Amino acid sequence: MTWLAGGSLASVKTATTVLLDPDKKLRAFGFEAEDEYNQLVEDSEEDGIGERTYEKYYYFRQFKMSLYNCSGVLTRNTMIEDETEKKLPAMLVISLSIGYMKNHLLTLINKRCIGVEENDIHWVITIPAIWDDSAKQLMRESAINGGIQSDHLSFALEPEAASIYCQLVKVILSEEGTSTQAGAKRKSFRSSRAGTTYMVLDLGGLII
Repeated sequence: MTWLAGGSLASVKTATTVLLDPDKKLRAFGFEAEDEYNQLVEDSEEDGIGERTYEKYYYFRQFKMSLYNCSGVLTRNTMIEDETEKKLPAMLVISLSIGYMKNHLLTLINKRCIGVEENDIHWVITIPAIWDDSAKQLMRESAINGGIQSDHLSFALEPEAASIYCQLVKVILSEEGTSTQAGAKRKSFRSSRAGTTYMVLDLGGLII
């Protein structure tokens, strides 16, 4: 699944950014939310009480970091601030985000006609290793509110998911396999094997 940044640049990741309209309904997500909000700011005019149009919207930019930086324990009652310091429940913002990504994927699957139904999918959401049970419950309820069935939902710790990815991604150049006409082995990339050494660094909000 790819996302378009700036209307042309394709990326396998998108921004954790959400734009909600004044009625707290999802207007846009990811790079689209950033582009649309920037356009709102450019086009905004003051109303009769001195408030600009864009200030009526809720714009949560990189809200994942807001969750990391929340003081105290993350619960279903946790509030987070948008770019104009308006507050909404974190559960609402997360639920709308998960619901959007779920529907976005299902739309792509339907367009490609690959025969996968929603009930065939088991969703895995990665979460920070430092989150306690209250924060995990917040995420679980948010996912369910976003339209994911509880029995089709699992969580994985971000460092563990990163480690598994390192083990499975094909990054090691190998000369094994069939030979070319000249007798040389064909080169290809393969996954790591037992004994391979690698390092996973958790930088607090950014795992590399």
